[in-house]
Parts: sequence; C-alpha cells; structure tokens
Amino acid sequence: MLTARFLRHRSAARAVAVGAVLVLLLQGVLSLGVRSGAAQEDAAAQEILTGAATAMAGVQSFQFSLTTEQGQTIIMDALELKDVTGAIQRPDRFRAVASASVAILEVDVEVIGIGTQLWVKNPLGGAAGGEEYIEVDLSEGGTEQALAELVNPDRILLRAVDLLENPVVRGEDEIDGVATTVIEGTFDPSEAIGLVPGTPAVASDAATQAAVETGLELAGPVPTLIWIDADGLVRRIRVEGPILTSEATDVVRRLDLFAYNEPVEIEAPVTE
Repeated sequence: MLTARFLRHRSAARAVAVGAVLVLLLQGVLSLGVRSGAAQEDAAAQEILTGAATAMAGVQSFQFSLTTEQGQTIIMDALELKDVTGAIQRPDRFRAVASASVAILEVDVEVIGIGTQLWVKNPLGGAAGGEEYIEVDLSEGGTEQALAELVNPDRILLRAVDLLENPVVRGEDEIDGVATTVIEGTFDPSEAIGLVPGTPAVASDAATQAAVETGLELAGPVPTLIWIDADGLVRRIRVEGPILTSEATDVVRRLDLFAYNEPVEIEAPVTE
C-alpha cells in the first residue's frame, strides 16, 4: 500500500518536473524567436538606411518644407524660428524663407547660402524701399551660424540618414501617394557638424571651426523617424527633441522633401 502511494507521488513529481522543463524550453524557444526577429528587423532597417544614404548622395537638387510641430526655437538671441520652405542645389547652395517672430512682430526671413557665404535679407527693407541683404562669411563665425544650420536641411537634419543609431523598422506609411518604410532610431546632432552635404561622411575643417568659434552647442541623441521610399529617397524626417542645447526640450520638427532633381538655380543676390 505504502509502496503504491510512494510510486504515485514519485510519478506525479516527475510529471511536474517534466512539465516545468518543457515550459522553460518553450520560453527559451519563444525568446530566441523574438530576439531573432528583432535582429532580422534591425538588419532590414540598416539595409534600407544604407540604400537611402547611397541614393541621397546622388541627388542633385530638391525642395523642402520644415515645420516646427511643437516647442520653440530661439536663435540669434531674439528670433523665434517657425516654419521654413526652400530648395537645395548640391553641392553647397540653398535658399530658404523662414517664418519667424521678433517680440510681437511676425516676419519672413529670406536666406541664401553658397559655400560658407550667407546672405540674409532685411525683412524690413532697405533704404528707399529697396532690398537689402546682410552678407556673412560663416567661416569667420557669428550668431548667423545657427540660422544656417537650422534652415538648410543638408547641414544637420539629413545627416540622420547616415548617423541613425539602433534603427528598427516601424511599419509602412504613405506620403503624398508615395509608399514608404518608416525607420525609427536615435540621432545625435552633435555628430553631424562638419559633414559635407550629399557626399559620404567627410569632415569639413571650415564648418567645424565655425561651430567651435561661435560656441554653437548641439544637443545629444534624440528620437528620430525617417520615411524612405522604394528608391531610397527620404520623404520625411521627424526629430523629436532639440538640435541646439538652447532650444526647448520638447521641440519637434518635421522635414518633408520633394521635387527631387528638378531644375534649381541659386545665385548670390545683387548687393550694393
């Protein structure tokens, strides 16, 4: 009688032990599957980014719209930068119109950049109602450096394609009828300074020196989303955090890009 009861208890204990082992094995298999799936997703995201970097390096021109969805960007001590529209002509030319406010005054600031030269149009007009541009050599430093970095997406924002860390595929989305893959990761703006637009990551001593001389302080890693189409062209970038340390911590920017490789002619303005 005791022997039979002992055998029954031992059999039950063995069944429990075997069940526990099976549960652990199943958990391990499932965990391995999750890790494997994540690794495959990361590899897919990196492959898409690599293709995008190659495709974007071959772009000659594009137009863009930069929207501040949340927060504030104060530059040049008093200018609140809002939305920006413009065009890029590679390798080193851009023009942009930035809506901004100074105190209670709303203004549109026109900016033209060629190489290290920057022209900022006086929004209040020049003498006798004519146009007046302020010319700045960015290689010599100055507060205008922040303006150049923020209104020209080739300077910082597009470098997220080359520098995105821990990328993962977050799904599919459609922008203006174009199917895209959404990649999420983190982007460190401080690593973008001094990279030459439209080319592989090559340091530019002039740009780096200008950043040092002006005391331009770029923020650390921020969450970033990138929308990339089937041709590897970037259709949208959303940066959820500050680019400059002087910005509000909750600032969010959305950069939309379009009209790829359409003719763009950007020339220096005529100044007296």
